[in-house]
Amino acid sequence: YDVTVAAAVRALPTIKVGGPSVTGGPNAVKFMEGFLAHCAGEGDRGTNAVTGGRGTQLDFISCHTKGSAFGRRYGPLSDTGAVHDWGGDAHGNGMVRTPRQSPSRRKMLTEIRAHLRAAARHPQFRNLPVIVDECDPCVPAHFSAYDNANFGFRNTPYYGSVMASVFKRILDLNDTEHDAPDVTLASAWAFYFEGERYFEGFREFFTAENVELPVLNTYRALAKLHDDRVALASDATWPVGEVDRLATDVMDPDTGSLDDVEVDGIATRTAKSVTAVLWHHRDDQYATAIDAQVTVTVTGLPFDANKAVARNIRIDRSHSNAHAVWESQGRPQHPTADQIAELHARDGLEEGEFVTVRTLGDHTIELTLPMPLHSVSLIQITPA
Repeated sequence: YDVTVAAAVRALPTIKVGGPSVTGGPNAVKFMEGFLAHCAGEGDRGTNAVTGGRGTQLDFISCHTKGSAFGRRYGPLSDTGAVHDWGGDAHGNGMVRTPRQSPSRRKMLTEIRAHLRAAARHPQFRNLPVIVDECDPCVPAHFSAYDNANFGFRNTPYYGSVMASVFKRILDLNDTEHDAPDVTLASAWAFYFEGERYFEGFREFFTAENVELPVLNTYRALAKLHDDRVALASDATWPVGEVDRLATDVMDPDTGSLDDVEVDGIATRTAKSVTAVLWHHRDDQYATAIDAQVTVTVTGLPFDANKAVARNIRIDRSHSNAHAVWESQGRPQHPTADQIAELHARDGLEEGEFVTVRTLGDHTIELTLPMPLHSVSLIQITPA
């Protein structure tokens, strides 16, 4: 690291350097602690290998998190969740079925929290930005639904709802880990794969023919939030301080008792509008549930409540979802030009169900809308 920093700074004195981009687990946290101690010039390993002085330039701290690692496991999904569910076909041939598994927000958030707490032990780094430069619900990127059927969620709105929840919880960690530096960026490590099949299930935002995946629309929805964040409280969620108690995936035997299902969101405002992104999520990608009937009370509108109109931009099974259209076409791997055009017609954000708006006061309204499980809504409130 010292040699790389010296070379980079010599080539471009204004360059920003940092690291160490380790992922989760005890060994990674130990590495993070040693790296930060070295950069701070502490202990036996605090000597700079180039200058001979103490410490090394550090402009940002980086880490990774991955919510699951299913591995390659061919065969149909198990209906029982068993790791080895031996079955037989009509000819008596047995097969090993794939256990149903899902990403874990608990895994992702506790990994990020551990690195923040490692950084908190060095007050001189309190104001450095933390970059989660691989913030992904699954690994590896190049395993697809053909390698393990559990990777199929990457094609669906689930991918968007889990990431929206994680991003909001990262903001919550910034608010609650008072001695730690703040996460200022969390990004996907996504790929563009050449020669893939349609909806292969890689970690990506586009499939073949540049057809857009639903997760891209969640990122689009989040991008429409404004800079001035306002408080949003939900009675159907859990505080980030309870993350260790979450019931989680079968990959983690140390499961908790707290139900992880939630309806939550992030809200912002301008002088003439209120914008919120809401989601209904639980980590079990195979879970089913009736639609949540969501009531949103908005107070302090920056305009007359009687003039308020609300748009509901939705990412779910029926909206902003080219994958669902492809399934309705019969999952073609050699689609016609018309079928490809039909898929592209569903790229981008689409209007969802009608939102009922009720005026409760001069600057207060109440919205009601249904939200399916594993869905995201972009709510835009403006004067008519």
